[in-house]
Amino acid sequence: MYEHLLVAIDNSKHSAQAVAAAVALAQKFEARLTGVHVTNPGLHGYAFRLLEGALPERYQEESVLEHQRMIHEKLIRRGLTLISESYLEQLRGRAAAAGVACATKVIEGRHYEAQAEEIARGDYQLAVFGHLGLGAGGRSTLGGVVERIARRIRKDLLVVKDSPFRAREDGRRIMVAVDGSDFSFSALRKALVLAQRFDAEVHAIHVFDPDFHRTVFRELVGVLTAEAAAVFDSRGQQALHDEVIDKGLARVGGKWLHDCELAAEGAGVRLRTTLLRGKFFEEIVRAAARLDPMLIVVGRLGRHRVASSDLGATAENVLRFAHCSVLLAGVETPAAKV
Repeated sequence: MYEHLLVAIDNSKHSAQAVAAAVALAQKFEARLTGVHVTNPGLHGYAFRLLEGALPERYQEESVLEHQRMIHEKLIRRGLTLISESYLEQLRGRAAAAGVACATKVIEGRHYEAQAEEIARGDYQLAVFGHLGLGAGGRSTLGGVVERIARRIRKDLLVVKDSPFRAREDGRRIMVAVDGSDFSFSALRKALVLAQRFDAEVHAIHVFDPDFHRTVFRELVGVLTAEAAAVFDSRGQQALHDEVIDKGLARVGGKWLHDCELAAEGAGVRLRTTLLRGKFFEEIVRAAARLDPMLIVVGRLGRHRVASSDLGATAENVLRFAHCSVLLAGVETPAAKV
């Protein structure tokens, strides 16, 4: 499944966690690993120019300023190169100790743009990022770089929030959310492969939301004209929903979970299923808090996608609010339904 992994490096503690996850994955899949650090010397040059007006008077001549700009740029580039190599040397050492083939790259540019371009043009099947970076604040839930990466790339993305592959006392668990879309069944298949490599149990969950239509009915009754109310028959519609749609949604979800069981049986993987009722991402996050899995696997998009979709609302919210690591299954070649 994975032959070449990219891991983003920025020397934050979250980056270190991403490195640990990437090295573990590379070991399990006998894959190559490339560490990428992005520098942005142009940002420092821009900041220097903003400060030029505050320099002492002896520096205000244009020739002197130009000389200072040249010195500043040279020092910044040299300094950033040394810093990058120091960061990447730590990765090389860790990979060598684990017996993982490792290369490194230093790229110039805006961080998320440079990383997204590298992921797109490289032969990587998976990109690994920490969920926050050096600029994280006390209330941050997802870093700006990784959020933009999640929207721009189409390959698998693992967002690491802890040490995701440690075994719990009762064994490793992987959670996968299934909504009946091709993308969620692709996520299931990837969860099964990961379970094979890490000797983990898979927990497949499906969430259905029968209460949305009740909310619509309740709000609708107050605005319908008498003529529209007679035609719409809100009481009849509500009764139909209660008797048919609720049970129907549960049956459909049960069918998809049964498909998961069949796929797991074929893969020789232990699997449990759970059918949940409520708001999609909220129930997924709650289930993960109870289960404490090594990671959650979700499809990047779902059943309600349109051609212009870059990231599904459920996937985005799980990525943001789940306390464990999240693997977003890519969309380059959507799998057929199991």
